[in-house]
Amino acid sequence: MNKASLLFTFIFTLFVSVFSYGQNEVVQECQTVTSPETLNYFKTHKAELQAAKQSMLQQRSANSKGNIPSAQDVYIKVHAIRYSNGSGGLRAYDLEKAFQNLNNMFDGALVNFILYEGVDYIDDSDLMQFEKGDEKTLLENHYIPGILNVYFAEYLTNSSKSSICGYSDNTDNRDIIVVKNSCSINDSTLAHEIGHILSLVHTHGVSNTQLTTELVDGSNCDTDGDGICDTPADPGLSSDNVDNFCNYTGSATDANGDTFNPDTSNMMSYSLKACRTYFSKEQIIRMYTYFTLEKNRFTQPGVVPEIVIEEEDYDKDSLTAVKLFPNPVQNGNIYLSSTKIETAINFKIVNLQGQALANGYVENNEINVNRLPAGSYILQLQNGNSTVIRRFVK
Repeated sequence: MNKASLLFTFIFTLFVSVFSYGQNEVVQECQTVTSPETLNYFKTHKAELQAAKQSMLQQRSANSKGNIPSAQDVYIKVHAIRYSNGSGGLRAYDLEKAFQNLNNMFDGALVNFILYEGVDYIDDSDLMQFEKGDEKTLLENHYIPGILNVYFAEYLTNSSKSSICGYSDNTDNRDIIVVKNSCSINDSTLAHEIGHILSLVHTHGVSNTQLTTELVDGSNCDTDGDGICDTPADPGLSSDNVDNFCNYTGSATDANGDTFNPDTSNMMSYSLKACRTYFSKEQIIRMYTYFTLEKNRFTQPGVVPEIVIEEEDYDKDSLTAVKLFPNPVQNGNIYLSSTKIETAINFKIVNLQGQALANGYVENNEINVNRLPAGSYILQLQNGNSTVIRRFVK
């Protein structure tokens, strides 16, 4: 082999190595932990989630008739950490690319992400090396309630000082995401974290250290793993069992002895970041369902979301915690989120001019409003213990 051939071979090998590293750089995965509050939410609102899911399935089946609902806007407040002198930080081009990719990734999920009032630049060199758990410093002066807040940091580590790409937190009635700048343009980290905010769990389940109890045959897919049935059981993916061509190379087996065959392309997996390219159909439905139930958390800038009381000793017949979904109404029915109320509930619907349009008793936590024309309405709910007023749109 002559010198020219040797030089070409060397340069080609170097190029492939650098390209592969850039595409699949090993940085510790998402550090989001599914909180007890989130698990309790799923348990408490299982019936509402299922009802809203069925509503969306019916809605999608009607799409062939042209009845396609418009996408709902989700506001994101971006906070970019820079050095104290204003240098560094996330580049404007990278932020634009991140939003374009995000909306492409969520195409079909009926949500559209919009940057809220430009970028909030945080010029503080001490925050450039950001550690998970230090959010209090940011939230005191750089947080807007009622929408999703995303923070971009030059360096991001966990409590063990290991580099991580990002994490999300929806506890304490807030919704925040922190992302490492270099991970903002890998086409999957931000979408993955928003998946968490919109109720999705990792495809390998709640635990990041224990083997999933979801079976390969799918017989317990709705209760174990991520609780979604069109995502295959996942033993936990990483660069150890996914190659650079996105093939699963592991041999782990489930409790029945069946070999796992996970989807290395799913956005909510721990697969290589360049491999993660899509959300499954049921994941999309789950996210939109959650959004319709918790819409006020993402669409009302500056408004602190209502806190729902879930304590066991709370008056089970009180209407205070009742929410309406979906809102705006879909398919002519509106549902009450609370399933704990045992006394009869009387309802009255009036328009914004105070004219009474409908009344009666709530049956099966459902009110038919199919006869109402499009518009905004006031719903009064009353039982022996309490009265509440809710507004809805049809």
